Amino acid sequence: MSSSVLTFRGSCDNEDIEAKTLSVSSEVFFSCFPFNIVFNRDLMIVNVGTGLQSVAPHMLGEPVDEMFILNRPLVDFSLANVSIHSSNLISPHFERCVLKNY
Repeated sequence: MSSSVLTFRGSCDNEDIEAKTLSVSSEVFFSCFPFNIVFNRDLMIVNVGTGLQSVAPHMLGEPVDEMFILNRPLVDFSLANVSIHSSNLISPHFERCVLKNY
């Protein structure tokens, strides 16, 4: 008995691939990302995902830069910096948060 191993190799130069914008509703986005944070131009938190809301419901209406610190990228938490780095992974961490007791 003999056996064969086939190896396929492919390449793509992306010349014929068009960049497209994917549009999803806020309901779909929020259900996919339960730990999201939405803040306005004044850096006030206007919405949080259900995951965060269940442990820290007091976040709504608070300044995002007082509730969180940026771990990555290492820049000041400002709208300009978040906008500049919007294509990068932005990693906030709780700065001031009292979790709900069960």
